[in-house]
Amino acid sequence: SVEGSQSSRESMPSMSSANRGRAVLIALGSVWLFLATGICFYHFVEGWGVIDSLYFCTVVLTTVGYGDLTPTRTVSKMFTVLYVILAISIILAIVSYLVDLIVEKNEEMLLNALATQVEDETPLGHLTKEEKSSIAASLGIFAVVCFVGGAFFHVVDGFSLLDAVYFVVITSSTVGFGDMDPQTRLSRGFAVFFLVLSTLSLARAVGVITGARAAVKQREVAHRTLTARFTNNIFMEMDKDGDGEVDRLEFLTVMLMKLGKVDKETVDDILEEFDERDVDHSGTISLAEAGLTTTKSKYRRTPSRRH
Repeated sequence: SVEGSQSSRESMPSMSSANRGRAVLIALGSVWLFLATGICFYHFVEGWGVIDSLYFCTVVLTTVGYGDLTPTRTVSKMFTVLYVILAISIILAIVSYLVDLIVEKNEEMLLNALATQVEDETPLGHLTKEEKSSIAASLGIFAVVCFVGGAFFHVVDGFSLLDAVYFVVITSSTVGFGDMDPQTRLSRGFAVFFLVLSTLSLARAVGVITGARAAVKQREVAHRTLTARFTNNIFMEMDKDGDGEVDRLEFLTVMLMKLGKVDKETVDDILEEFDERDVDHSGTISLAEAGLTTTKSKYRRTPSRRH
């Protein structure tokens, strides 16, 4: 049973990784299809070059909106209305996916909150070494992207150092005032990559910092919940069978509910399912009740294989 539980835990991350990989491929495919459609339309309808069309589509997708290129024809404006709505939908889907990743990561941190506290000896209310490293790495990546972008526009477009810093910050934050924009075809081609990298690196840095601060709060909540002194109400809530004692299962169930990891309805459904399978009401499920034919000798041999 130990080997079985270990194998099941090992299989869960791989399944999650597979689903995550498919989601990333779908997202990338959607983005490339979005860009390809826009490039073809604006190239043939507006007469823009491929680089200018790709540049405009990227500006729309990242919601920067410089304003240096705009649709001029009626059909182009109608198409752009739908194109912008589609761009917002893609952005919302990506943001939703990133939020799910952050929530999943924070749930793992919450489940291991006290273990992390002991192993890292991190005081409550402080970031762990891993969280500090993640924040430093994300901010470092954003700084490198901004430095490369600023240096490029300073050299190629002739922006002053202040204007270059101003431009990359306005661009990465997707504010896009429109008072400055890439001046040459080369800089527009570079901007296609810079827009994506700068906005994503800033979004990641903000997400990492937000997630780390949320993890700190969650550890504090977990510590307060798990170390709270018993009261009559709490004890009665845990003592489900009313025998005047709280066993491990009762303690675990209530604590999971207090930590928000499971709700009462889910717990009741699980226990009801257990009772249905426990035909003889012995409090355990036998091989026969589980409908299995494996002999008990298999379990007697299991400890020898582990040594």
